[in-house]
Amino acid sequence: MITEQEAENFLAGRKQVLDGFVSKAGKPFSSLLALKEDGSVFLNSTLCKCPVCGGEIRVSPKAYNCSNYSNEDVKCQFSIWRNLDGHIVTPEDVIQLCENGQVDEVLRFYRENGRPFDKQMKFQDGKIVLV
Repeated sequence: MITEQEAENFLAGRKQVLDGFVSKAGKPFSSLLALKEDGSVFLNSTLCKCPVCGGEIRVSPKAYNCSNYSNEDVKCQFSIWRNLDGHIVTPEDVIQLCENGQVDEVLRFYRENGRPFDKQMKFQDGKIVLV
């Protein structure tokens, strides 16, 4: 079931990860709603191109991963946890990281003791860093 808030976000053009889908093989997966040219809605798990190898970055229940993770010829290890130090990483965060090398705004994260700290996420030297 899609909540009213999720439907409103979709209609407003905001990308939102939806969890709780189950494949025909019984595996859980996450996805985003997308529109076809004819106006019909479909599930799309692909966000953008991988900044390391050019594969597709896809949403999963715990992370955003490169589609070439299992490709023996490429074996790309790029991924971004969906929850990074208490910050829920959004699809927009991932797109900005992959396309621009950084998230434009400063984000709120949390230390293990619960104290907040603000940093900017950047892609440097093949990995995600907080600066």
